Amino acid sequence: MCAHISIPDFTEVSDNTVRRDDTVIRNHGVIFAGTQIGVRCLIKPHAVLGEEGFGFASNTASVPVRIPNRGRLLIRGDVEIWPHTIIARSKLDDIVINGSTKIDGLAFITNNVQTGPRNMVIAWAGIVGSVTIVHQCWIDPNASIMDAVTLVDNTFVELDAVVTKFVSDNVTVAGNPVRVFERKLTWKKYLLPQLTLPINF
Repeated sequence: MCAHISIPDFTEVSDNTVRRDDTVIRNHGVIFAGTQIGVRCLIKPHAVLGEEGFGFASNTASVPVRIPNRGRLLIRGDVEIWPHTIIARSKLDDIVINGSTKIDGLAFITNNVQTGPRNMVIAWAGIVGSVTIVHQCWIDPNASIMDAVTLVDNTFVELDAVVTKFVSDNVTVAGNPVRVFERKLTWKKYLLPQLTLPINF
């Protein structure tokens, strides 16, 4: 464990985890082995990071057998993960949450997901199945993204959207099945005028 790590009571941090300086893990968080957390991260209460993902295969008697999870969870610097979010390890490949990504409460992420920097994932979003989110995307509440989809730069995924196909940059997607619309405004340009504190993007 590095210096300047805050781990309060009732928080479980397994052996074989890596935590960097100036990271805060709040009450009742659970961090499993195979998880690496970068500098200046904030893990809020009841987040569960690095638990086994849900994966089964039937044996010859058609009985479900759990598939071992060998991938790691790699969280880069300046990431924030809010309460009750679960990021579960994959069967084979690592899950990577890159720098300055912010994940709201009650989100669920698993199975080979890769995010670039500065993405925003809002409450109840589900991201599963080899999804790649490149850079500065916004994912609204209760959106579902799956099936090896790639979201390119500055994509806005609307409330309740179900995304199962490639999405190009600078567009908004909405609906089920998902439809693509021209992007009129980036989330950065929308939020910045409302902020009084200096924000370094």
